[in-house]
Order: sequence, then structure tokens, then C-alpha cells
Amino acid sequence: YMVHKDTSKEDLEKKVKRLIIKSHNCRLVLYLKYENLSYKISTIQVLVIIASTINTFFETLKKQMHINNRDLRVISISLSTFIAVSLSIARYLKMEETKEAIHKLLQYFSTVEKELKLLKNNYYTYEPVEQKRILDSYNEAFTLYNTILSYNENIYYRRQILNMNFEDKINDGLIQYTGVEYGGDKVSLVLRNKQWFKCNQN
Repeated sequence: YMVHKDTSKEDLEKKVKRLIIKSHNCRLVLYLKYENLSYKISTIQVLVIIASTINTFFETLKKQMHINNRDLRVISISLSTFIAVSLSIARYLKMEETKEAIHKLLQYFSTVEKELKLLKNNYYTYEPVEQKRILDSYNEAFTLYNTILSYNENIYYRRQILNMNFEDKINDGLIQYTGVEYGGDKVSLVLRNKQWFKCNQN
């Protein structure tokens, strides 16, 4: 993201403000992706625990329940296979690694957003080297964002943002999101204030 020397103060503020909004939108999308991954990982872990418990249950009570060895082996092999397949899928999709990467990127975007806000309010008090560092940090965060989420995932989560009520996830009383962008596609989301939520809860 380049800033020319002849750019007016208002233009600079608008450009930095757009980056702040874009950064915030990226964090919202990443948050939804993080929640989705957390749910999937938790589901797999619960299913593995249940399968292991059932397997142990049959092994322990095989005499009392009069289960023959053949049936017990079938049950044991089936449950063990289910556990192995579930864990293998999670490892193959790198769910834990992706979740950790998203968590770090959320923190990175949060830091970048704070720096951009300070830059917007005090642009000309910053040295050119510091200005460039902050803008480069944003570019790096956005590049990482595009490597973690596919185009289809980005579209999917942005549509969720448009359809969901974020009143309990947003701390500000007066907010405005606009210009959620990805490539040539653009979606606008404007939330004026808490009355907006109340009017759209029908």
C-alpha cells in the first residue's frame, strides 16, 4: 500500500481509515473461521472419547453381558477404526495447526489495527520509515489472511457476517462496517447503532 507525498491530509486519513475497516472485516471473518474450526475439533474429540468409553465398557463387561469373543473383536475393531479415522482426518486437514495460525493472525491484525488508528490521527508526526513499517505490517497481515482462507471460504464467512446478529460480539455502541472486499467482489455492511439490531430481530 503506497502513499504519495502530494496526497492531501484528508485523502491520507481516508486511505488509512479504509485499511482500518478492511482490517476489522478480516478479523471478523477470521473469528468465524476460528469458531468453526474449534467446533469441529471439539466434536471430533468428543466422538473419540465416546468411542473409547464404549470400547472400554464392552471389554470390561464382556463376561457379564455374555458377549462372545468374535462379536467383541468386531466391536473393538470397529470402534478403534473409527477413532483412528477421525484423528487421521483431523491431522490430514491440519485443523489444530490452522486454528493456531488463525489465533496468531487475529492478534497480529489487532496490533496492526491499533497502529493504523494511531497513524490516522497523527500521520504527519510519524517518520516516513515508521509509516512504511505500519503499512507493510498491514500488507503482511493481509497476505497471511489470503493464504489461510480460500476465496470460497472468504465469501461464505462474509455472507454469514451479513446474515448474523453481532450485537453480543461488538462492544461499541455506535459502529459502521463498510466495503468488505476481496478481489473484484465487494460487499457492503453498514451497522449504524444498536437500534439497527433491534429493528432487524424480527
